[in-house]
Amino acid sequence: MTRKDRDKIIIIAFSIICVLPLAQAAAQEEWTESVTTLEEVLIESGEQPFNLMNPSAREEPEPAEVLKSPISITLVSKSLLVGNPMEGNVSDQIDFIFDFTSYLQKDIEAFRGVLVLKDPVGQELLEVELIVDDAIKAGRILGWRGSVDYDPSLDTHRRLLTTDKNDLKVELALQEVTYTDGSNEVFY
Repeated sequence: MTRKDRDKIIIIAFSIICVLPLAQAAAQEEWTESVTTLEEVLIESGEQPFNLMNPSAREEPEPAEVLKSPISITLVSKSLLVGNPMEGNVSDQIDFIFDFTSYLQKDIEAFRGVLVLKDPVGQELLEVELIVDDAIKAGRILGWRGSVDYDPSLDTHRRLLTTDKNDLKVELALQEVTYTDGSNEVFY
């Protein structure tokens, strides 16, 4: 390699070292502007944007959450309430706290459906008809508490109680919604 060739290589390398960061900064700025524009379009259309600059920051649904229904359900907690006849609770109960998220466009006065809790392999542990007569504003979350009598002789009840809440699959088969404007909607 001649000295002239070596000098050309040094000049090219120096140019790349100086120009590359500037090109990268310009590309990053252009990309950031595109992402900001996309997020603005999503917000205007009513969609919830996620952090495109950091996709790992995107919130993933909880394992116990089902998004197929116009009202989704998430199991927040479960516990055993030991019966206390002095307080009017004769039998032990499995106590649940659920979050219901409405994806409907109108405010809800009440709804009914079938709640199913399954173990990690999909075996049904509990199925109950559910009537919730607490209001939920459109697009909002309702925290709700309910319980069932605990029967320790039933294998499904024992497994329901001992299975970690994050391992339970929760499903809500929505049947009917009554809106605050007095109208009803039936789902099947």
